[in-house]
Parts: sequence; C-alpha cells; structure tokens
Amino acid sequence: MTSISCGIVICVAFTVIVKGAEVGFSIIDDVYDNILLSTFGINVSNVKELQFRVKGCHDAHLNLLASTSHALAPFYRIHLGAYNNTRSTVSTVNDSIHEVDAFDAIIMDCGAFTEFQITWFDGKIQVGRLNPFNDIILSLEDSCPFQVEDIEISTMFGATVDWVVTVPSPTVPSIHAVVAGMFIEKENCPTFSLIDVLTGQQIISCAQCCIARPECAAFRFLNDVCELVSAVAKSYNTATYFKMN
Repeated sequence: MTSISCGIVICVAFTVIVKGAEVGFSIIDDVYDNILLSTFGINVSNVKELQFRVKGCHDAHLNLLASTSHALAPFYRIHLGAYNNTRSTVSTVNDSIHEVDAFDAIIMDCGAFTEFQITWFDGKIQVGRLNPFNDIILSLEDSCPFQVEDIEISTMFGATVDWVVTVPSPTVPSIHAVVAGMFIEKENCPTFSLIDVLTGQQIISCAQCCIARPECAAFRFLNDVCELVSAVAKSYNTATYFKMN
C-alpha cells in the first residue's frame, strides 16, 4: 500500500508493506514520524517483547507508552544510534527525563538492517541485539511498572530509518495470585487507573476482591475504603499501592 504525504513545499511518498508476520515501514523525520505501532494493527498491550530490524544512519527511537496517546507521561524512552550513532540510551519519562542506562558504540548501519529485541516483564526492560551479537546493551528496572499499551516510533535530525517489525504473539495470561500474601506494598508508583471503590472493607477482603477481578493489578486501602486499580498508568503523580508480586 503506497500513501502520499503532501505539504506546501514537499511531497513525499512512503510505502507500508505487510508480509506475513512482519510489518515494514519507513520513518522520516518531520514527514512521517511519531507513529504508533497500533497504526499498523500491531497490539503490544498483551505481550512482553518486540523484535524488529532497523536500517538507517542514526536515531531509531521507541517510546513504550502507558496509554494509546502520543508520548503522554509516564513512558519508557529508548534511543538507538543517537548522538550520530555513537550512543544508545534508555530513560524513564515522568515530569522529566531520567536516563537510566547507556551503551556507547556504533550499532546502526546506513546500508544494512540490524536486528534488535526489547523485552519488558515485571518491571525489567532490556534491549538486546540479535544475530550475530546476541547481547544485552541496555537495561532498566522499575520498582512499580505500568502496562505498556502502545509503542511510538520516531527519529530526529533529518534521518530516514527503515523498520521491519515482527508482529508479536499474545502472551498467555498467568493465573492470578490466590492469596493476599502475594501483594507487596510499593511506593513511588504512577497513579493507576481506578476500577472500583469499595467501602466497609478489611484489607484481606480488599485483596480478595482484587484477585477476583482479572483487570485488577493493585489496590489502595485506607480507613476501610478499598480502591481497586488496573496496571494502566493515568499520570506520573506518585502513589503507594499494594501490588501483585
């Protein structure tokens, strides 16, 4: 499928190729940029990893989003081949950008594809190179992670980056915890989306109610009031929850 993006001064053609379990597209700075993977029908809300190949001279960027809105905090930011292809970084973005890890090396190629994999599971995000390297180049651990709802792809500094993304298979959901002891109190969490408010509860019954609701990932309990929340982050304002371990 070929589409045309036209402005007053320029008119640029780009091609989106869907082939089996792969989706190919080109990201062009300020022309075809800041694109959500959901645009191509790729759903990442129920998976924990993404494999892809990129070809370009520098700056292949991914934002792992807490919502389906473009770069609405909080999110995890991954820059591959930044600083003229000399440095790659992973950061958390809340009210500001906090760089957590960096890898100083040339990792992108102007004329050939390089293969990567990103995994996010239980608050640990890792970025690795696949064949022929098979190594981890970036890592981040979040003590109170949010669910990744979508991924935004972009670039900077006049770059054009070709992407081929392997469409991920849905993760089979794990069985919910069955005892309240599976909850751990977590501080400095983002504010999660409210599911329900229950009054006249005890903390054990609050935990049991969360276990019984498949969409519940954590709860708050104060003065006999139980607030059930999902794993979807609504804002970067910090809060404390009893979160499933």
